[in-house]
Formats: sequence, structure tokens, C-alpha cells
Amino acid sequence: MEATREGMIAGGFDPARIRLVTDNTEEKPTRANILAALQAIAGATERDDLLLVYYSGHGDAAGGES
Repeated sequence: MEATREGMIAGGFDPARIRLVTDNTEEKPTRANILAALQAIAGATERDDLLLVYYSGHGDAAGGES
């Protein structure tokens, strides 16, 4: 994930507009944090903007729910 972020920056993306949520960041990838991040992104996106959502992960089942 960090390498993807660095590649985006090297390609000209503004680091201030990249939101990284991983186990290694202060903001952890909980369901609530992911939904909040997506809502914030949706609210900040304007017509003709380029939006890239990159997800990498795996699922887990607990208590009969995934």
C-alpha cells in the first residue's frame, strides 16, 4: 500500500489528497473508518474528478458475519 501511494506521488498526485488507511497508519481500517473515508471522499469529489479507490485485503468471519 505504501509503495502504491509513493508511486502515485511520483506520478504527480498531490500527497494531501491521498488517504491511506492501513494497519500501519494512525487511522485503522475498521468498518466505521472505511465507511467514513468513503463518505468524505464522496463529499469532496466533483464532476470530472479522477477518483481512485484501491482496496487490498482479505475477509474474516466472526460470529457468523463477515
